[in-house]
Amino acid sequence: LPDRTRTGHKGSYGHVVVLGGSPGFTGAAVMTAEAALRAGAGLVTCAVPEHSETAVASRLLEAMTASFSADDPRVAMRDLEEPLSRADVVALGPGLGRGEGTVQLVREVVSWVDRVHGPLMVVDADGLNAVAGDPDIFSCGSLRGRVVLTPHPGEMARLMKCSTAEVLSDRCGIACEAAKASAGVVVLKGAPSITSVPSGETWVNSTGNPGLATGGSGDVLTGIIAAFLAQGVKPLPAAVSGTYLHGMAADLAAGDVDMRSMLPRDVIECVPEAIDGLEWK
Repeated sequence: LPDRTRTGHKGSYGHVVVLGGSPGFTGAAVMTAEAALRAGAGLVTCAVPEHSETAVASRLLEAMTASFSADDPRVAMRDLEEPLSRADVVALGPGLGRGEGTVQLVREVVSWVDRVHGPLMVVDADGLNAVAGDPDIFSCGSLRGRVVLTPHPGEMARLMKCSTAEVLSDRCGIACEAAKASAGVVVLKGAPSITSVPSGETWVNSTGNPGLATGGSGDVLTGIIAAFLAQGVKPLPAAVSGTYLHGMAADLAAGDVDMRSMLPRDVIECVPEAIDGLEWK
């Protein structure tokens, strides 16, 4: 990570926009935003459907909020152009929902980012589900090489049009295939998590524990990777080091909380200690 200088300010360390948080799933966007802040992003905005903004704003003290229309994807895209134009990174998908309108909105966001050579992207959860079977949507134009995908095995199966059993039987192979198809960096979450790039190179993560086997852990990872990208780390090292740090924070949390009782918020609280324990070169 870049050094913090005495003359640095919030604009020096990047702006992450988290796009998600539909009613009933606001926690996903909140955890992504909190993780991004703990991992060093200078500014974070949570962009959520209009009916979710009050709930999200009441839970986030340090992040900003923005809202978009929940009824019409075209109107929603117009609402989002202003916050997205200020972003260095967009974390697309945490708790966004899986309706037909979401699919159209995700595709419009991806198209807009490509057209304006917009922010880097971390795509997770419902952002991935919206492009199921179409990983090459990220492989052309200005998106090429500027996107990190973070699927779990079920999301990977939908993305690559195969079964979850096929993913689990060849995790390294399918991660490489997805990286080639998307021309991006792919983090296939699991035990252990695997990061692949289109060349076929693969990194197997060495940190983490079963305490991460709970809803919301992936949202924390998305926020950490987005924060690293916002601070100027390139997509591959952001994905590899973000995955490593996420697992390290979970390992530290396991020193205080039984893994059966661990929550994503316990992991977020240990991110500062994990960062402090690393020597950044």
